[in-house]
Amino acid sequence: LGAGAAVAAGASWHVRRQLRPLVDLAAQTRAISPRRLGQQLALADPAEELLPWIEQFNALMTRLEQAYSQLEGFNADVAHELRTPLANLIGETEVALARERSAESLRDTLLSNLEEMQRMSVLVNDMLFLSQADRGAAARRGAPVSLAALAQQVIEFHEAACEDAGLRVQVEGDARVAVDEPLVKRALSNLIGNAVRFAEPGSTVSVHIGPAAAATPDDPRREQVQVLVQNTGAGVD
Repeated sequence: LGAGAAVAAGASWHVRRQLRPLVDLAAQTRAISPRRLGQQLALADPAEELLPWIEQFNALMTRLEQAYSQLEGFNADVAHELRTPLANLIGETEVALARERSAESLRDTLLSNLEEMQRMSVLVNDMLFLSQADRGAAARRGAPVSLAALAQQVIEFHEAACEDAGLRVQVEGDARVAVDEPLVKRALSNLIGNAVRFAEPGSTVSVHIGPAAAATPDDPRREQVQVLVQNTGAGVD
């Protein structure tokens, strides 16, 4: 009986000692949270059999951290892009309800709100496309269009902000390219919006459209078109 008890105690100690790395890994896994996705599993002296499991788990957590970061960024982008049209809708509706208005005035308000909602619909579709782009979705391309005409449409959208700041926006050059119009206009709107926001009052914001600079005649960039938005103002880090 004494020998049996000694063997049982020794076997129990040996099993606990061999399982200690798994217990440590389980504790490290429990400590991982959405704010600590970058934490990696590690053992001071891991058994050779555990190394593949640790490496695969750490690789999985790295992919999960990247996906989580992309999701947070996408949510922030959606909130940022929807803020302006929603503010416009709320503001116009509050003004319309502030006092009695004629049927024609209310009709104008509804038409303006409809335009904002249509822009939001296009924006949502664009954001959905961007969320699918990481999985290989290709941008839509229509018939060649004038980039200067697209830029002018975007400028008209920012007309009120330009008038408030006393800014003039001019388009120089043009090119006809087969592009995804909504996405190009969204990119132009972001650039022009930032240029207007940080430009010196009374200055000019320029949209330059032309061939991309090429270092040599056989440079593939010779076939590319460059759209450059410039303003006069303090530098932004």
